[in-house]
Amino acid sequence: MKETSVKTSSRFMGAVILKQKPTATDGAVGDVRVVIDGQQRLTTLTLFFKAISVLDASARTPFVRRFLLEDDSLSLQHNFVDTPAFEAALRADGPVAEYPNSAITQAYNYFLEEIPKHEQIDRRQIEAKLNFVAIDLGQDEDEQQIFDTINSLGVRLTTAELLKNYLFDRHNLAEYKAKWFKPFESTEDDREYWGYEVTAGRVKRENIELMLYALLQIKLNSSPRYDREGSKIEVRLDNLFAAYKAIIGRDLDIQTELITEIYRYAKTYKEHIDWTVTERKLTGKPGAKRITAIIFGLESTTLLPLTLYILRNVEDVEEQARMFELLESYIMRRIVTRKSSMGYNRLFTEQFVSHQPTDRAALSKQIADLDGTNFAMPSDAELRDGFMNAKLSNKQARGVLYLLETRMRGDQHNTDVLGLDQYTLEHVMPKKWPNHWGRITDEELAQERNNAVRTLGNLALLRSKLNTSVRDYAWKKKKTGGPGKDGLNRFARGLETFDQWLV
Repeated sequence: MKETSVKTSSRFMGAVILKQKPTATDGAVGDVRVVIDGQQRLTTLTLFFKAISVLDASARTPFVRRFLLEDDSLSLQHNFVDTPAFEAALRADGPVAEYPNSAITQAYNYFLEEIPKHEQIDRRQIEAKLNFVAIDLGQDEDEQQIFDTINSLGVRLTTAELLKNYLFDRHNLAEYKAKWFKPFESTEDDREYWGYEVTAGRVKRENIELMLYALLQIKLNSSPRYDREGSKIEVRLDNLFAAYKAIIGRDLDIQTELITEIYRYAKTYKEHIDWTVTERKLTGKPGAKRITAIIFGLESTTLLPLTLYILRNVEDVEEQARMFELLESYIMRRIVTRKSSMGYNRLFTEQFVSHQPTDRAALSKQIADLDGTNFAMPSDAELRDGFMNAKLSNKQARGVLYLLETRMRGDQHNTDVLGLDQYTLEHVMPKKWPNHWGRITDEELAQERNNAVRTLGNLALLRSKLNTSVRDYAWKKKKTGGPGKDGLNRFARGLETFDQWLV
């Protein structure tokens, strides 16, 4: 069998998804498309052919014909972050010294250095052998659905990317710079913050998607909207972009209003919603920080819409704190009593946000109205029984004890509290208690001990794990530790939830 030469073989470059954008009849460009998928490939090829046109004078005219429009603007427009470097490269007559940290500048200069080393490079042959599949979508087609259908690599096109392309183009660039680029993309810290992936249900979502989701839940539950077919617009994390498009439709006023709301809610979200709260000291003062610790420490992202609603719509900070104190009590009581969280998403949006509570009294009434349902506030008796008998997951138990610890200690405590992530759990009576805690022949009493092992009353919040050999020690020795191995007296000292037992 004859081997196919690399020089003559075609190169399939995959699918490029384009979407038509509406254009003005008097515009300089008659046909505009947004690149939904394929930006990196098109950018790299453009830089490659630009480098060839600089090195080979005969290639300059073909390059200009393909990559410049009649008004001398570039046929491929980049986002605001990359535009200066891309413009500089495509208008240069040699290496580019500007924007040295840009991947675009680096790629262009790399091609200028490497292409002369390969004598076999033939621009015409390369152009003839490059093959793409172009998927050209109309204005009303769903790019998310198309992207997910053809993308065999499993790379998800984010809601933020889709929404940015939908809301902005070269005609409202100033608005993009002020209300999207500034809050989301202007610094590396901003990009890291909004790109951080948070566990939401069974999947991970970027922080910006959770904010956009919370905002849309607030809008749709405060004032229900309907699509062009008359159906109520529903929102889920996996159909977020479609819901935004349904709200906007073709109404430019709604689009402008929504851009402003995204900007304002993003500022509020970034000011108060910080996933690193679990890494830092948490005070006992009620407020958004403690709710945020629950959201990220206990993976309770269903609280985000209501939390963001309160932060944005309740101006009195003290009233906010009173509302968050009640919300914390409600959530933690339900965790301790092992109440199901099934349906929390609808509860916190359709039940709470839709009634637009602006003070603790209103929120308290909404919770009171849940009496007799699966979402009722657990009573003190139920809470007491939960502490005695409920078996929580380690994540839940650690969160409960930590939040109790931070509320119980005063401002002048002699030891400092650490972040939630810096604590671990220890079974006071070990799971293997028969080894050193005395064997019990009475099966009923033995079963009582086995049942008590995982209850909250048998768990201690520690700053560090005990040595493996110390964990199974009898109670007195477990407190003091062994030779060169510290016990509970060291790692639990100063913690209000356990200090009383270290005497």
